[in-house]
Amino acid sequence: MKWGHNMDPQLPWEEGVDQLSKSFLCGQQSVRTVAAFCLEKISATDGQLQAWTELQPDRVLAEADDLDRLIRAGIFLGPLHGVPVGIKDIIDVRGYASAAGYGPWKQAVARQDAEVVARLRSQGALILGKTATCPFASFDPAPTRHPAFSEKTPGGSSAGSAAAVAAGHCPLALGSQTGGSILRPAAYCGIVGFKPTHGLIPTQGVVPLAPTLDHVGLLSSTLQGVGPTLQAMAGQGLDVYRSPDRPEDHLLLVWPDVEELLGSAGTGWKLAVEGLKSRGISIRKQSSPKALATWLLMHQKIMAREAFLWHNVLEPRWKERYPPKIASLLAFGESLTGLEMAEAYRIRREARQFLSKELEDQEFLFLPTIHAGIPERDNTGDYRYQGLASFVGFPSLGLPWDAKGGFSAGLFGESVQLIGNPNADLQLLAVAGALVH
Repeated sequence: MKWGHNMDPQLPWEEGVDQLSKSFLCGQQSVRTVAAFCLEKISATDGQLQAWTELQPDRVLAEADDLDRLIRAGIFLGPLHGVPVGIKDIIDVRGYASAAGYGPWKQAVARQDAEVVARLRSQGALILGKTATCPFASFDPAPTRHPAFSEKTPGGSSAGSAAAVAAGHCPLALGSQTGGSILRPAAYCGIVGFKPTHGLIPTQGVVPLAPTLDHVGLLSSTLQGVGPTLQAMAGQGLDVYRSPDRPEDHLLLVWPDVEELLGSAGTGWKLAVEGLKSRGISIRKQSSPKALATWLLMHQKIMAREAFLWHNVLEPRWKERYPPKIASLLAFGESLTGLEMAEAYRIRREARQFLSKELEDQEFLFLPTIHAGIPERDNTGDYRYQGLASFVGFPSLGLPWDAKGGFSAGLFGESVQLIGNPNADLQLLAVAGALVH
């Protein structure tokens, strides 16, 4: 059975979240009606999909009624007013459990919203519920199934968020990425994934994995949905970010030999490069950095060590209590010395300097998002292609992409990735929009 959003043309947000919110403002439909639609769709399909860990339908409908009353009173909170949003279950939502995919935490009810959730609410977003995550946003698979292929993984660790959006349960969902946990599941599930510049979105109230690598980002059914949601999540932080004058004039940097270092991505992204060239998009090709493999190894070390330092204090008996893959990551982190970590952080500084210089002339790196094929359910996927942007903290965007026809929402396992310089989040979105159109 398939639940892809592209297979259901009657979704209320088919024209984008801005049009959905405007339809509430104009009285074409009510927030409650759309909230009820989401809850009914979840009830009909989530028994098999398992994208959600907690729903409070009465609360959702009551909050939808409150948002409708505000509109009738002439109060419109912002471009997300009434838009349903799923929240990954490492992010606190007041009154919901923050289990982080770990059974013993199922009774840990959050007393207040995470800062990013509070910001979404201030712009009128309707919090729909909590979505499934791999335990502690790591590598042990979540129970969530792929929205089209039950034997395949939806990716991780933002498995529930990706599957929920792809299944048409909601137009937007928050995720997090330390290695590849937004862009990879987005690619497997045929939706848009966006990881902002590190530090742009606050992580207060978010269970950490590796703080200097952790990013809060989002998964969206459309590219259009990313901009207003980013604005809401970032708040005043985006005021200092430059928006582009002519996004179509930006260059794309391509590393044609990247598969030799990171593994096969299939033929799709190379065809996509040629397709963009035929449209007159400026593309510069050069060899991959010789240090790329080393950068990804240092990324793994930083992730493992920072995760170990946090979890070893939280749960000293993690070796016997945690699922195997997160336990293995922590064991690796435990083995690393101070000298090794000093080298890892030094190499990360060098990688940031190198890549920033490469992209300084308003260029954006154009890469595959994932390896070829979608793995089986016991494997959440390889994060090497997404790991570079996480390592250096630069913004990255994954787009489902048909090599012959361009942007194609609902295309499972075919995706291209754009990476920009830090603080160029709005430019990145504008350039992506130019490529899509």
